[in-house]
This record gives sequence, C-alpha cells and structure tokens, in this order.
Amino acid sequence: MLPTDDQRILLTQSKPGMVLSRAVVSPARITLCSAGTELTLDLIDRLSARGVKRLWVAGHPVPPPRPEDFLAFMENLRRRFSRCDMARNQVMAELRKSVERSLVRRI
Repeated sequence: MLPTDDQRILLTQSKPGMVLSRAVVSPARITLCSAGTELTLDLIDRLSARGVKRLWVAGHPVPPPRPEDFLAFMENLRRRFSRCDMARNQVMAELRKSVERSLVRRI
C-alpha cells in the first residue's frame, strides 16, 4: 500500500529509487507509469523525452525552498532589472512583474 504522504516535484529533482505515489499521465490521458513504480535513470530519461515536467513521489524527499533563498533570488532579480528605467520602459517593468508573479506561484 502506498503512503498518503506525497510531494509534487520537478522531474529534474527526481532520483533513482524514488517511488511514484500517483500515476504519471500524458496529456492524451495515457498512463505512462502507475503509482508504486520505482524510478530509474532510464525511466527518468524516458519521461523527460515525453515532456513530463512534474510528478508525485512518496514522502518528502526534496526539502522545501528556504525563505532566505527565495528572498535572495528576488533581490538578485530586482538588481538585474535595476539598470532599466522602469518609469520609461513599461515593457521591462511588466516583464519584471511577470517573472516575479511566476516565481511566487512556484512556491
């Protein structure tokens, strides 16, 4: 029986030995891997080739992002955009807002 405690991770964070807690289903509704499947390097490569970006694994093998890391990343992002005059360049201002929103949603 699979544990009910699971975590959604990026495929790039997966490692051999992790166990899927939910089935991996393609956009065409085809089951690529069933729940309980143990990941191998070959399987991870095949899922990547199929365009899979995220999957559910048993337990919490990947630690959550630390708030300090996120704050440092956001400060770095703001520093990179600081060379642009946001008052004059509306496109760059909207781009920065869009990137920030995207990052916040990923947390």
